[in-house]
Amino acid sequence: MQQIRISLRGNAVVLMGKSTMMRKAIKGHLERNPALEELLPYIKGNVGFVFTRNDLVEIRDKLLENKVRAPARAGAIAPLPVVIPAQNTGLGPEKTSFFQALSIPTKISKSTIEIINDVHILKPGDKVGASEATLLNMLNISPFSYGLQVEQVYDSGTIFAPAILDIKPEDLREKFMAGVANLAAVCLAVGYPTAWLMVSRTCWLLLLLLKLNLKKLHLLFLGHKLMGLLTLLSICSPVDGFKYLGWILTAFIQAHVPHLQL
Repeated sequence: MQQIRISLRGNAVVLMGKSTMMRKAIKGHLERNPALEELLPYIKGNVGFVFTRNDLVEIRDKLLENKVRAPARAGAIAPLPVVIPAQNTGLGPEKTSFFQALSIPTKISKSTIEIINDVHILKPGDKVGASEATLLNMLNISPFSYGLQVEQVYDSGTIFAPAILDIKPEDLREKFMAGVANLAAVCLAVGYPTAWLMVSRTCWLLLLLLKLNLKKLHLLFLGHKLMGLLTLLSICSPVDGFKYLGWILTAFIQAHVPHLQL
């Protein structure tokens, strides 16, 4: 905790206390700030608060970075799988009973115990027994780590899961553009008038007119240029699309009415 407080100094404040006292303190402020009531269901067990006005992602990352390795203790619940790698333990043959009790295949090599294969000694949720704890300590293996874990995030009266902090602006932009593309496709399929649909239909009309006149020599070069511009309109925004469409219409009229000055 001291290491976490030092890393957050000047950026955030860590407050730890008894759950009953924290709940009582929050209830005393509900009259002025009713939104705090949303926090009460999450204040149970060994929890605390981290107050900050800085970037939430940065604070979350600092909390997760400050973890310490810890040995396995008898009676603890394994939060992750524990694997003992194949190795020469350096232990004498008199320690063989520890390995036999856990059904770990071994052999004696140069008067020391050697583990033949990798052994999955604990699974997530398993209770650490006395034999497992003793063996891991003898092998100097500290399989667990302890630190603060972000359970919920409270911001401006809203509570959300910490996974929301992993969403980047690029992800939102990508989802938004995909939604716009789907909406435009639906509107195009059902014939619902939108800015993109109007530009698209007008472009198709001009393309048809140009194809009918491509046989005329004086429109050949112009036709190729216009078809290229019309193709580009499909990736334009409505504002840019209408602007470019105006240019195309002007060029089209000038091609058909050379004496008309626009």
